[in-house]
Parts: sequence; C-alpha cells; structure tokens
Amino acid sequence: MARALAERHSRTAGQQVSPRLALEGITFSLHDHAASSVQILGSWNDWRSPGIDGTSIEPGYWRTLPVHLPAGRHVYKLLLDGQRWLDDPNNPRKSPDGAGGLNSVLVIPETLPAS
Repeated sequence: MARALAERHSRTAGQQVSPRLALEGITFSLHDHAASSVQILGSWNDWRSPGIDGTSIEPGYWRTLPVHLPAGRHVYKLLLDGQRWLDDPNNPRKSPDGAGGLNSVLVIPETLPAS
C-alpha cells in the first residue's frame, strides 16, 4: 500500500511527455524515485558536463526548465546521481550508443510548435 501511495503524483506529473517541444523551449521529464539528481547530456554540445539539470517537482518526478537547443537530430541520455546512465524511458525513439546500450533520439525542427 505504501508503494502504491508513493507512486501517486499530481496531474502535471502524470502527463509525462519527454522530451516536450514547445515555443518556450524543450523540457525533459523522468519518473524515478531512486534518483537524488538528474542531468540530461547530449550531442547538442558534444556531451559536455554539466548537462541540463532536472529539478525534483515532487518525490520521484523530475523535470527540466525549458531550454533552447539547436535544430537538428540529437541523441541524449539522462545521468542519474552523477553515475548511472539511462536512455529516456518516456521517449520511444532510440539509437545504439556504441557501447551496447541505447541513446534517446530528439529531432528538433527549425520552428518549435505552439504549446
């Protein structure tokens, strides 16, 4: 019962679309109760750290502020707690990462859609 209650989230958290592309920018989100920090790193800046920081919106739900990234095809991963790499579980678009795992794929159009 306690685990089921812990999995309950606000309406905002329940609407996970990651990444979400909108005029105000791109946001990434993650549902993970074990993480104490989340960063998003990707090919848009040659995987340089620090990445895009996620903020804990509520226990187990992480989201970034909207960011503007260059148009084109990018690959990215989430870095949890500075050591655990994870492809975005909310994004079905994947490509091999060259190390036996997967990267998530993000295609950014020249013009972002309205919210």
